[in-house]
Amino acid sequence: MSTKKMICHKTKSIFIHIPKTAGTSVEIMFGSVKHDKENNTFHETCQGKHMMLRNYIEHNPDITNKYYKWSIVRNSWEKDYSFYCMHKKIFEWHNQKPAKSFVNFLKHNIMPAWKYSQKYKKNEKLELTRRQWHATLVHANQLDYISINNEIAVDQIIQYHELKKGWENICKAIGKPLEPLIETRNIPNKIPIGELYNQESIDLVATMRKEDIEYFGYELPFKVN
Repeated sequence: MSTKKMICHKTKSIFIHIPKTAGTSVEIMFGSVKHDKENNTFHETCQGKHMMLRNYIEHNPDITNKYYKWSIVRNSWEKDYSFYCMHKKIFEWHNQKPAKSFVNFLKHNIMPAWKYSQKYKKNEKLELTRRQWHATLVHANQLDYISINNEIAVDQIIQYHELKKGWENICKAIGKPLEPLIETRNIPNKIPIGELYNQESIDLVATMRKEDIEYFGYELPFKVN
């Protein structure tokens, strides 16, 4: 796998790494993340790993058009919940105080970046800091990662809830010996997803992720009391 992008020349494949979809586990399989099995820690060596398909085409059009392109997608409510759990863990570890609420995280962290991503999608000119650009990419809709001119342009899409079967299919498609994916980024003592969401946060995700939810047919992964 390339050290700058998720390109594997050996298998002639490109992994479009949408955040919070088990992408780090995939990176380990291709050597883009060094995994310490004894301590279950890992060191990321790949830069630009959250590039969209459009970015690969911009930088490597010949390779991108020829190589097998694939990605993993995830239920939108689960995905943004996972983002918050990661944020909460990191923030509280560094600051030794409670993180903002989930609703406020959606409003003040994800929503502004998502709005920028919608402008980026339309090729509008944006004057952003490096940190803002990073947030713009990682909080974009999943369809924006794998589409060109609003048309999906990857060869295979794996659903997160069918990861094991999907990974087996990918290995067959690109001729890679099958190895079980290593589970990473486990966060202990997470607030159960159904307890974290309320109607306001449900609606915020539904508004931002409308395109993904409708295209992939996602439903709430928990019961509303």
